[in-house]
Parts: sequence; structure tokens; C-alpha cells
Amino acid sequence: MSVSDLLQKEANVLKGHEGAVLAVRFNSDGNYCLSCGKDRTIRLWNPHRGIHIKTYKSHGREVRDVHVTPYPFYLSH
Repeated sequence: MSVSDLLQKEANVLKGHEGAVLAVRFNSDGNYCLSCGKDRTIRLWNPHRGIHIKTYKSHGREVRDVHVTPYPFYLSH
């Protein structure tokens, strides 16, 4: 997915967080993204298909940021 793709149309709306989303990060090829927010979760998505893959819970407070490393796919917050 490129910036020009986003300017042309809305790709997908990713629904799942309760409350504000505070950050979204894409992996290097754009096939996955992570979102985090006030609901104290991190969510893994396939943005092209609009599919929620996994939720990472058990955070004691809101998750303000998340980072994605190059292959192999790791996340940190």
C-alpha cells in the first residue's frame, strides 16, 4: 500500500479498539500493521483485507506507542 493508494480511496476501516487509537505502525512490506490505544491493547491486522489477526492484552495502562522491527517480525512497546 502506498501513499498514493491512500489518497485515492479509503482502503479499509479497522474496527476493534474501544476508545482512542494512539499509534499505528506498518511492517516494512505493508502487509501487517499494529495499533495500540487507550483500551490497553495492541492489535495485529492485515490492512489489505481489513482482518483483525490477534489482540495482545494485559497491559496495566494505555499503550501509547508500538514499534515493528524488520524480519523476523517482532513488536515492542
